[in-house]
Amino acid sequence: MKQFFAVCVALSTSVLGYAQSFEGQVVDKLGNPVPNVLISQDNSVIGQTDANGTFSMNCPSGSIVFSSIGFAKTELSYVNCDEKMIVELQNSEVIQVVDVFGRYADPQIDLPQQQNRSVVTRADLQEQTGLFLEESMNRTPGVRVEKRTMAGGQRVTIRGYGNTERFNGYGYRAYLNGIPVTNAEGVTTLDDIDPSLLQNITVIKGPAGTRYGNGIAGAVLMESLQPAKSGTRVSQEGLVGSYGLWRTNTRFENRDENSSIILNYGHQNYDSYRIHSASKKDFLSLYGNVNYAANRSMSYYFGYANSQDQLAGQLDSTQFYNRENIGEDRYLGNDGRVYYEGYRAGLSHAVQFGSWSNNTSVFFSNIDLEQAYAVGLNRKNTTGAGARTVFDWANSDGYLVGSVGAELQFNSAYGKTYRYMDHVILGVNSDIEFDGANAMTFTEWTYQFAPKWSITGGLSYTSVKYDITDRLTYVSGHVDGSGNLTFPSQLSPRLSLLKEVSNALSFQLSYSRGFSAPTSSHIVIGQTGEVNTSLIPEMADQVEFHGFGSTVDNRLRYDLNVYALMIRDKITTEAIADSTGSVIYTRSTNAGGQNNFGVELALDYAIIRGSSSLVKNLNLSANYSYSNHTYDGFMSDANNNSATEDYSGNAVSGVPPHLANIMLTGEFAGGFYANIGWQYVDEMPITFDNKHFAPSFNLLNAKVGYKIELGRFALDAFVGGQNLTNDLYYTMIVLNQSFSGPSSPKVYLPGVTSSSFYSGLKLSYKL
Repeated sequence: MKQFFAVCVALSTSVLGYAQSFEGQVVDKLGNPVPNVLISQDNSVIGQTDANGTFSMNCPSGSIVFSSIGFAKTELSYVNCDEKMIVELQNSEVIQVVDVFGRYADPQIDLPQQQNRSVVTRADLQEQTGLFLEESMNRTPGVRVEKRTMAGGQRVTIRGYGNTERFNGYGYRAYLNGIPVTNAEGVTTLDDIDPSLLQNITVIKGPAGTRYGNGIAGAVLMESLQPAKSGTRVSQEGLVGSYGLWRTNTRFENRDENSSIILNYGHQNYDSYRIHSASKKDFLSLYGNVNYAANRSMSYYFGYANSQDQLAGQLDSTQFYNRENIGEDRYLGNDGRVYYEGYRAGLSHAVQFGSWSNNTSVFFSNIDLEQAYAVGLNRKNTTGAGARTVFDWANSDGYLVGSVGAELQFNSAYGKTYRYMDHVILGVNSDIEFDGANAMTFTEWTYQFAPKWSITGGLSYTSVKYDITDRLTYVSGHVDGSGNLTFPSQLSPRLSLLKEVSNALSFQLSYSRGFSAPTSSHIVIGQTGEVNTSLIPEMADQVEFHGFGSTVDNRLRYDLNVYALMIRDKITTEAIADSTGSVIYTRSTNAGGQNNFGVELALDYAIIRGSSSLVKNLNLSANYSYSNHTYDGFMSDANNNSATEDYSGNAVSGVPPHLANIMLTGEFAGGFYANIGWQYVDEMPITFDNKHFAPSFNLLNAKVGYKIELGRFALDAFVGGQNLTNDLYYTMIVLNQSFSGPSSPKVYLPGVTSSSFYSGLKLSYKL
């Protein structure tokens, strides 16, 4: 070991002993060279690309910025001068910060682009184990990720919207490499998403996603890991942790001036800290791109996932507070589980012609899902297909840019539900074929009408249609549940005004409208088999103020959002009674609204940057979210009788009023790095009447590691710990359950009850 460290010190000393050169090429998203790109540091130009987009200069210390008219500014926060770099500029006006490991930092809006967004970076994703979405996404202001199983059943809530579904996601649109993860009826299942292979996650909050249609909460845009260096590499990664956690990734990657490819196989196993909650996952991913001609490229993606997660059910309040490791008898008796197997595939073509560019994609998916729970068994096969095309245009001086596009998505699902007890199928409850179609067209334009002033206007037109075929009509006495439901086509406008006061401060004021169509669980009345044709989409309007900027030296960056999200036609339940007043069944109906007011503040401060001392970089980031979300004209049901309760003015259930995060990250001499993070989640109501609350909790996490490159080898070794203070917390709560019965409802899915630890090793070799 002493010899190993001596070699490391010797190599570090030799590197500092001579002046290296920094060489590379700047290309656009199609791989074409970009000439005359300015390369600057500390606001001073230190280089420029030639006619072939190449550059060569002395190896710089600290961050450098690449800028060119019509492209986003791209900042390299760290430079590896050992080999040539390929720097890819984006047409978007979002500033991206990257280092040689592919790290993307939080983007800042640059004229003329005006889409307010938050980005979970590759660095954020890797700050803990890198295996679970909630580790990083819950550090994003206004975003909460809960999960039903150890590694699946994620429910994403954005600005208090999306938690009405018990499990999985509703009210937002999710994409992976441009392929819709959300199906045509608006339900998002993330069980097949591999966080360890993500480059970044962009979150658009509220109905500001003009380009993405159906979804009040916004959009979640995921991109897969890309090779950051030219050449061919093979990698093996391994991680082990408490409670039988282990994960491996075996990867091949290649990148040159005309193509890139990644092939990755990942296996993950987790015995879990809770009874009957083990998880097993296998992932296979193949994707890349080819620049086959000038201004033309093709990209492709294929992902396969096999996921097996056990279900133990929920805990009641007493069991939760006592930290009892037990499950619900009915779940255990039925071997509660969620089995998921499927693939997603997509093919995209990009072309640039003059001031126009086009990207057209086709995508396909097939998913098999089996779920055994307390009183039943569900089996479902869903096939999806669709296409998306976007035309982008920019005038020569960049003062006017615009997009026009369309997306068409189809899903065909065959599902059966069974009466199920102690592993025995007792009969068929339903056999339904559900066909959904989602069609959208959109346009969005930004005009810089005066120095430091610009305006953006966008409009999308979306239609959603469902067709249902009941395949149990042959059963005597069965009510035919076949039918169709076409919702009125929706116009979703967006308007934004941006003022750049100075290089240190900009203001943005925006308005947007969106909708969320009911899902199959809303429109099919289970007790009668009928289609509820009276339902309409939930609608929402959002007004938002956004202030952002940085100090002159870019050490301190700040971002403030103040929003009002006003939702109407909220879907709730309605009891249907017979002539005697006895309730015979319930159905969904539109009744009441919700007013979500909130504040989101994020700060990022570079305490030490680019130092040659023991501490090379030290960064402190913090964010805070305040949510004052209340019901408006929202009733317990739509029956309007003596039993109907008015929840107007009550806090929205499932939304913590206060959320806070602090993260300190450091990089040290010799290749060492470390981080320590703290998260606070406030207590929150879990019932409409606000009489029952989930407790607040704090999570303290830390990680230390060591990175080094030795010739063709690159190594990253690390250890970390989670919930170091042994706090009591939950991973999900089943909301709005009745507490009026003889026993408390089981609503809590508990987090790990004591500290957990992990260690990992990543090794790559350049061929």
